[in-house]
Amino acid sequence: MPSVIGLLEERERAAAGRVEVLREKADRILAESREAELDWKRFVVSRETVVEVLAGPDPAEGDLNPVEGIWSHLRRGWLSNVAFTTPEHLVQRIRRGLRHIQYRSHLIGGCLAETGLTIRPA
Repeated sequence: MPSVIGLLEERERAAAGRVEVLREKADRILAESREAELDWKRFVVSRETVVEVLAGPDPAEGDLNPVEGIWSHLRRGWLSNVAFTTPEHLVQRIRRGLRHIQYRSHLIGGCLAETGLTIRPA
């Protein structure tokens, strides 16, 4: 007949083994939870970045690049309704358009005004 102390020691070893298994399982679950949380944080940052990119620049700030206004003027004027036969033909039309804009300071001033920039004499 087994002794009471022997039975208690046997149950204690079984409980200690079960506790160790449960601790390993809890550690694995915690590691998976940390990894999932990092993935979630990366997803949130990526989503915010995509939202910012798709939203575009703030309309209150205006267009930050005055060159965009110049190109817009060229596309609507000197480059519109033209079938370019060679790359040189395209370059020639762009140069003529830029020369035209260069001598009309109000066009350059308008493109700068869209950005909030001004020309100050040196």
